[in-house]
Amino acid sequence: MATRIAVFNPSNYPRSGHVAVPWRPIAEKTGIEFTAFRLYDESGRELPAQVDQIDPANPALDILSFILHDGIAPGPEDYSRSSASVFIAPCEPHEGMGSGGYGASAGRVELTNGRVTISMSLHPSQGDGDWFAGSAQSVRRDNIEMLDIWVSLSGLVVHDPEKRCMQIDRLLIRNPAWCEAPEHEVWLYNRPYQLQFYSHGPAREACTLVSAPFGYTCADPHHKWRTELECTFHRNFAIYRDSDCILEEIWLTGRDVDSETAPTDLRFSARYFANMNMGFEPVLCRCDNVPDWFSVGYPEGWVHPGYGFATDVHVAGVRYPHPGYPDAANAFRTFSWELRSCKRARCMHLFQHDGSEQIEHRTGHAWYEEIYKPLNRVEIHP
Repeated sequence: MATRIAVFNPSNYPRSGHVAVPWRPIAEKTGIEFTAFRLYDESGRELPAQVDQIDPANPALDILSFILHDGIAPGPEDYSRSSASVFIAPCEPHEGMGSGGYGASAGRVELTNGRVTISMSLHPSQGDGDWFAGSAQSVRRDNIEMLDIWVSLSGLVVHDPEKRCMQIDRLLIRNPAWCEAPEHEVWLYNRPYQLQFYSHGPAREACTLVSAPFGYTCADPHHKWRTELECTFHRNFAIYRDSDCILEEIWLTGRDVDSETAPTDLRFSARYFANMNMGFEPVLCRCDNVPDWFSVGYPEGWVHPGYGFATDVHVAGVRYPHPGYPDAANAFRTFSWELRSCKRARCMHLFQHDGSEQIEHRTGHAWYEEIYKPLNRVEIHP
């Protein structure tokens, strides 16, 4: 028997695309297993859908994602009225539905939808350097290397070994008010990651990377206690079918090493670093009244590379070039930016290689649909 799921469009224009919502409430109301269901729209057409176990040890993080074939009707921006319905029904188990195994090759994990491909480095050591952990050392759109686009279009096979993007090189963990230092600094660029989860399904490819554990001491000098926490940093990436956006969610957990309590989410701020050739004088666009996204573009010449970033927490500042970069001659390739303190952050990365649309317009629209008003609200109607 099928269960109706109402879908909400918070925009004043019809929208299609992907929907991502927690799986547990649906499973609890329907009793359907995440490997044995089919999803279809009001006309009876089956929808590409899958359930991803973001953290296999925490079923509360399981995500149902699916793709709408047609645009659904406009609705109020507060998600107060549904726009369409989809239906979920049990079926025979699908082999490979949702999570699956994947062997990270040579310390890398690759996600692709055929249009956009990212290659993430798990280990810090690459060649002569040991500072590449958690970075995308290759981003290809339409088979063009976006991090070194002029070299890629020239047909040369030699690329800058320092190129990378989407790297979180530093965390700041907020200390209690009575500590001398306001924050505890943790460097991640040289800390290896391991692949916790990988999924290749009909709606998207996704993976979760988890950093090697590190320690953090929480102290209370007034009561003479010290709590040692073992912390891990989590990064979940997803690329949907037919999308040109790379979506990311990040969070930090700490576990008391002297107790059996479950890990808890900690507040942190993260700094992104990128080394990518956007031209000698790239144009940075950022709206002061919406400090949640920015874009970098190169409007001159015959090549128009562009990069856009968006998040649901504020970006504290964008630095170009990155201060103190040791190779002064190539500092023009470097960028860094900081996220405000949070427990979780949803982020979006967007790459563009032509001038068909201004990168700032493309980024602002993507921020609205992917971060600010996503299709992430449903209601279950048994």
